[in-house]
Amino acid sequence: MISSLTEDIKSTFRDMLLLNPIEHAYPIWHLEHGNELCKWLIWLQGKTPQCYMLIYKGFKEPDVHLRSLVQNHDVEIKLKELLSKIEYTKFVLHMRRRHLKILSDVKLNAEVKGVYGVKVMECVKLTLTEEHKVIELKPMDWPAIIDIISEVLRARRVHYASPSLEAYSYLTSYRTFAVVKNGRAIAMASIVASTPYVSVIGNVYTLKDYRGMGYGKAVTSRALAEALKCSKRVIVWVREDNVSAIKLYESLGFKHIMDDAWINVGVAFNP
Repeated sequence: MISSLTEDIKSTFRDMLLLNPIEHAYPIWHLEHGNELCKWLIWLQGKTPQCYMLIYKGFKEPDVHLRSLVQNHDVEIKLKELLSKIEYTKFVLHMRRRHLKILSDVKLNAEVKGVYGVKVMECVKLTLTEEHKVIELKPMDWPAIIDIISEVLRARRVHYASPSLEAYSYLTSYRTFAVVKNGRAIAMASIVASTPYVSVIGNVYTLKDYRGMGYGKAVTSRALAEALKCSKRVIVWVREDNVSAIKLYESLGFKHIMDDAWINVGVAFNP
């Protein structure tokens, strides 16, 4: 049966997530922080969770995580049943690439507009660099990242957002590290989720005119060092066709450990 996240199963559910903190990094983060913008649907066998769907409503289009907790032969049937419960016409879906075939069996309320392969990489051999001065930004520093935010929004084909509002909101949400020249961030990286079990580094970006100079490596290195102060493990999600980013992460000791997928449903922007 399908259930919401009730108190009588929360402890068991959490324990099962922690068996694989890499795959379930974002759900663990939301669960640990008791995020009220989350809706959980959990497929139960008796009182034991089998798989789940997390709908996070903190973005303009909801972020949906569809994940299995067991490797039973019928787990894809249960995943399809969970996915069929979603009522949104626009959302971004995250799931293991091996389960992509279930999309053709579920009638969604909108067209699938893009499917992207994603590599999940973990830092397994720490290799840091201090080639450039990197500082941690505070919310009051939001004007410094407007150029980066603007460039990112254009690259992702997002036209509805205000760069200024996005910059301030971003720095109030995530610990962010940057190389700043003349008051302007030319490269940045953030810790976008963090628990004692695992941290996620994301939104690594260097302005186009400054690429190939080591700035991306410098900000990622600083974010990695800070993440390891509070988490046992650190991971990144990266598009499988982003060769330069993959090489950067490998140079810092990251290794490809899992294949995931990003699916745009009813929306058309680049991850």
